[in-house]
Amino acid sequence: MIFLGFSNELSELNARTMACYLLESLKKYKFSLSEVTIQTDNGSEFSGAAKRMETNKFVQTLEQYQVKHKYIRPGHCNAQADVESIHNTIEKELFDITTFTSRENFFRKAQVYQYFYNLIRPNFSKDGKTPWHICEIDWKQSNIASQAVFINCIDLDKISYVSNGHSQGQTIHGFPVILRL
Repeated sequence: MIFLGFSNELSELNARTMACYLLESLKKYKFSLSEVTIQTDNGSEFSGAAKRMETNKFVQTLEQYQVKHKYIRPGHCNAQADVESIHNTIEKELFDITTFTSRENFFRKAQVYQYFYNLIRPNFSKDGKTPWHICEIDWKQSNIASQAVFINCIDLDKISYVSNGHSQGQTIHGFPVILRL
């Protein structure tokens, strides 16, 4: 499934905030976080540039939730093929064809798209299954698919699960963050 969070700034703080939001949501649904692995590229927003583990706040945050983290090997972008694919898909199916009249309007439309993508849109590289259906099959012993599908798209500029002062990131509009279950 995709879970969308947007901000005016690409930063390590926003990456941690999004991760905390998703993990807190999954905890609320009694999902075992020890079964979760978050895979990221080596971007600075995931503390990929950190030379020492004790300075890597993104990974430390995940460890507090007892979640595993895995970096893809540099130069192996195919390891993130699902993420790259959704970036392309959301550009074509939402951003390129939709007019947004306000920030609130943007988030409403992004939420509708997230529901559409997870519940209705067949993924032909996954045998025509929707992300909800795949999650339902993979986690049939729980009700997580039906619960997680209603995790809201969020405005990262309006919430804060973590704080450590000013985040200093780069401005990038409409950057989806994806957690694969």
